[in-house]
Amino acid sequence: MTKLLAKLTKNTTKLHTFLLLLGAFIHAPAYMSLAHYHTVTKFEMHLKKSILIFLQQHHWIASTFQISHFDLNMSQVEVRKQLQYLHSRGFTSVQELHSISGVPLRTVYRVLHRIESGQDMQHRSGAGRPSVLTSNDKRRICRLALAHPLYSASEITDAAVQAGTPSVSVRTIQRQLKASGLVKLPPKHVLPLTKAHKQARIAFCQQHLYDDWSTTFFTDESSFCFHRDRHPRWSSGGKPAKVPHSKFPKTVMIWGGISIMGYSSLAVIRGSVNQHTYQQILNDHLLPNASAYYGDSWRLQQDNARPHSAISTRHWILENVPAVLTWPPNSADLSPIENLWSFMKNQIEKSGARNFEDFKTDIQSVWENFDISLISRLIATMPLRLRACIAAQGGQIDLNDL
Repeated sequence: MTKLLAKLTKNTTKLHTFLLLLGAFIHAPAYMSLAHYHTVTKFEMHLKKSILIFLQQHHWIASTFQISHFDLNMSQVEVRKQLQYLHSRGFTSVQELHSISGVPLRTVYRVLHRIESGQDMQHRSGAGRPSVLTSNDKRRICRLALAHPLYSASEITDAAVQAGTPSVSVRTIQRQLKASGLVKLPPKHVLPLTKAHKQARIAFCQQHLYDDWSTTFFTDESSFCFHRDRHPRWSSGGKPAKVPHSKFPKTVMIWGGISIMGYSSLAVIRGSVNQHTYQQILNDHLLPNASAYYGDSWRLQQDNARPHSAISTRHWILENVPAVLTWPPNSADLSPIENLWSFMKNQIEKSGARNFEDFKTDIQSVWENFDISLISRLIATMPLRLRACIAAQGGQIDLNDL
């Protein structure tokens, strides 16, 4: 080996230097550090790269170590991590890091300062352009949106500028409204509640907060519309799917009752409901099921619709029903059966009935195949509903907020 090196030395000094360097790595890899070599010429740097390739092939250095010059497509974080890795392998000279990686000297200086000061290599987000809007401007924009809920973003922008806000784009106003938690959504229609209504709701909730709801039959009517279709659909081109809709859709009125023990038979109502029709429904569909489940130990829940509160209906209930709840007016949100109607309508929409008779059959089928555990879970929310109503000072509640 010595003779070979001497012969090569006579022919070329550069090749001799390469072999000496390579031999040093091969015979003394344990104590030889890459930091011992300093960049003198570009040729020696290429030699050093060749040695590094050799070390990679023999697993003396990580295969993920990048020897190639600086890539313009690399992100700032990737450049910093590459320099950090080179630094950890012994390349601590700025000039050496610059020559190996091809990263500009100024960038190497900054990254080396980060490494030596123990800073993170991740990108630090800057403060960005100062906001044109002051805190007063932002509050003014929010007040305008709340005071004029039907205003568009463009109208809010004009009104804000007239009130003293700097002239900004509509997009800026939209971003500010979103950042403040204000979103324009279709309204949810609820029954109006007067002060007396709210007081009655609070009194009812406080009175029945600790009731046992397992013996209560919750009853109600609901109207089902044929061709009702509100389910979102996948569509291409960003345009909504077109669904045929009848100009004068048919509807069917049904009555039903639920309890933890089960549900009543479903009544399909033809025509309007009056006091006599309602009493017949209770006699045919409620009493047989309630008596089978509870005997004489149950109570009726119903709303304050006119057929329910008629004098003759009250007398009929006193003679045939063990107990009845005095339900507060305009309080459908407190009854779990309202959520069951919504669930039913969604299920029936998916069935895709083609004619009205199939539509009525689907209603009956969905009702008769309800999972009793769903009904039990809905009724079990009664204490939560009452507490939520009290917390809302008698206002409307939303089951999704429970």
